[in-house]
Order: sequence, then C-alpha cells, then structure tokens
Amino acid sequence: MKKQNDPGKRLLHVLAKAPIAVPGTFYPFGALQIQAAGFPACYLSGAALSTSLGLLDEGLLTSHDVSEATRNITRVVDIPVIVDCDTGLLEPITHGQMNPRILTVLMAQAGAAAIQLEDQISAKKRCGHLDGKRVVSEQAMVAKIAYACEARYNGNLLIIARTDSRAPEGLDAAIRRAHAYVHAGADAIFPEALESLDEFRTFRESLPDAILLANLAEHGKTPANIRAEDLWEIGYEIVLFPVTGTRAMYRAHQDVLDEIAKTGSVQRSAQSGIMPRQAVNKLITDQSRPYQKK
Repeated sequence: MKKQNDPGKRLLHVLAKAPIAVPGTFYPFGALQIQAAGFPACYLSGAALSTSLGLLDEGLLTSHDVSEATRNITRVVDIPVIVDCDTGLLEPITHGQMNPRILTVLMAQAGAAAIQLEDQISAKKRCGHLDGKRVVSEQAMVAKIAYACEARYNGNLLIIARTDSRAPEGLDAAIRRAHAYVHAGADAIFPEALESLDEFRTFRESLPDAILLANLAEHGKTPANIRAEDLWEIGYEIVLFPVTGTRAMYRAHQDVLDEIAKTGSVQRSAQSGIMPRQAVNKLITDQSRPYQKK
C-alpha cells in the first residue's frame, strides 16, 4: 500500500493536524496497544530497548538491535514510528560507530518514519536525564546530521536532532546548537532535559519555525508537574512518554513474581491486573497489519 511507503510523510500529515503525545515501547505488542489506544504515532525508545536486553542506557545498542526492533514493529502497525538511534548506534560486528549514511538507509528500509540522533559523546553516552553527560563538538554533530540527510530515501525519512547540551553547556548553547542543526538539515529538534516550562518556552521562541519535541520522562530533570498540554500550548508539536509504559510493565511483572514467590500462586487480586488471553488475541487480530482484512 502506498501509505506504507511514505511513513515520514504520514508523520508530517499527522503533525499538520494537531500536536501529539507519543508513548514509547520496545516491542510489537506494545506498539499495537499504543495504536489501539488511539495514539497517532509511537516511539521506539532506546532506553526501553536497552533495558529489555538487560543493558543500561549507555549507547550499547547496535544497528542490528534497533533495525530488527523497528522492522518487527512496523510490520504490524500502521501508525508512524519514531526511532531512537542514540548517538548513531554501534556497528554490530566491530562495535565501531555506525556510518550515518548507512544507518539512515538501514532505518528507512526497516520502515521508520523518523530517526533521532543525539550529540552526546558515544563512549560516554548516558540517559538524557542523568548527570555527567558530555557532548561532541557542534561541528561534529552538524556533519552527522548532514550525512544522514544526504542518504534519505526520497527525502521521506525525517531526521530529528537531539541536543543534550543543556546540562553541560547551558540553555543558550543548546539553542545555538539547535539553530546549527536545523541549518544542517534536521527536520525537528529535541532539546533534552530542559528544567522548567520557562526554558521550554524560551527554546520555542528562539526557534519559531522548527518542529520541536519534548520528553516527559519520569524521575528526570524536567519537572513532573509539566503536562503535555502545557507544552502544546507554547508550541511543541511532539511530546514523548518514552519509558512510561515499559516501567509500568516492569513493575507489574515484579509484583506478580513477588506474589508467586510469596504464596505459590497468583491470587484473585493479582489476577485482576493480568490481561486475559482472549483480550490479547483480540487486540492482535483487530490491530495487527498481517491480520487486517484486505
């Protein structure tokens, strides 16, 4: 179908209608749940995928890890998928940094609507809301963006440039970098870990024409009282909830394991939190592309 060949254009079409909230996941059934809940896009979170593989969010994912996860998700959902590609990911054989041109082609082939690249130093990569982050030079990130833009399939794959420079260099430096990244060809800017609604507003006012993303990660640098609606009102087009569902799932799993370990069974109170098999199967047959009636 034609629409499946233009995921980047479909994402732009969605954004032209209204600003959106985009939950994150790391696996196809989670993406089906996001689609069934009515969200117009989903986010393949690097943090969620890393922890699902038993890894810390420290830039340890390879291009194989992320392209395989992307392909598995886009195979079953119709909504566009934004893919977190960290600092550019590792090449799976040598564990050297992936060539941005090759990465862009690989993710386009996997069906991504957009890829996100960040300006942290690869060897020191950390979760965006932790202390101790270090960033590459502005020129190095500009080159990475330019290489990625050159390799896009028909210009349809969107390039999102994330800057983690707020903490190590300050807000003014983050804004300066954002302007340079837009000039290099980035379709959208993701200022990570801003620390107040006023900072989000200043960033928006400094880049009036750019598509902007915000990240409402729990227990991070961004105040918990900021809502998606607050960010939409000041002009942010995309608000991410990258690991909310994943952490909720991990907690539910831990609670069930603790119940089994304690009682040797799953009590009725715990069973009420378990999705019945029939509901799982119905969601798959109703939402998954391979099961959709032609």
